[in-house]
Amino acid sequence: TKTLTHAGFFGPKQLGLLQVAGHDLAENVDFGWFGVLSRPMLSVLVWLNNYTHNYGWAIVLLTLMMKALTFPLTQKSYVSMQQMKTVAPQLKELQKKYAHDKAKLGQAQMDLYKESGINPMAGCLPMLVQMPIWFALYRTLWNSVELYQQPFILWINDLSQPDAFYLGGFPILPVLVGLLMLVQTAFQPTPQDQPQMKYIMYLMPVFFGFMMLQMPSGLSVYMITNSFLTMIQQFYIRRKYGTPEANASAMAEKQTKNSAPASGKAKKK
Repeated sequence: TKTLTHAGFFGPKQLGLLQVAGHDLAENVDFGWFGVLSRPMLSVLVWLNNYTHNYGWAIVLLTLMMKALTFPLTQKSYVSMQQMKTVAPQLKELQKKYAHDKAKLGQAQMDLYKESGINPMAGCLPMLVQMPIWFALYRTLWNSVELYQQPFILWINDLSQPDAFYLGGFPILPVLVGLLMLVQTAFQPTPQDQPQMKYIMYLMPVFFGFMMLQMPSGLSVYMITNSFLTMIQQFYIRRKYGTPEANASAMAEKQTKNSAPASGKAKKK
């Protein structure tokens, strides 16, 4: 007769419980490539839920935290986009001057952006910053037991499932995501040297609206909250840099900062 002793875990795949059990059982929760973001994101949501007692409000607070972390990057990007209007007359002159030479036109535009301290790729940065967060939250909502069948407010009774409340034949949350992104796009100036970008910018909200039809409601809550915060940020930037006087002042300040080290070296020599 031989006795064999085995240890086993029988219970929900909650990350906290699996970590306490040890033996790398936490690795059984598969978040895919975005595990490096999803695991800390889930830990933060569980911690926030200890205070809010509602994972929906925990997602709202997580959005605020993510917005604060990415604020320096997005702020610089939105300011640069707003200041693109400042160089619009010069861009039109360059387009007339080099209408038959695309290479010289491109180089002249880049030189103008460099002199003005403007990043022509600024419009892509906010989206690139948010995309990994969206994917990581999607994986978190889809794979974590903690968020399974968790309600929020009103008709949202399961943050891990798509919105099931239809109004006029359309689910409310995906429509809200698309509409708010559309308003957010309206606040965003179109690049003067790339007029075709206008159509792409306005197609993106429609694409995201349809995409959210099959996505968890919790992701819609995140994106709606993020859109509100972004619109507030854009409104502030528009008020501060939207007038010609404000733009001229900002440009003069940039040029002073850029020329200060050079003049200092000249005096030293």
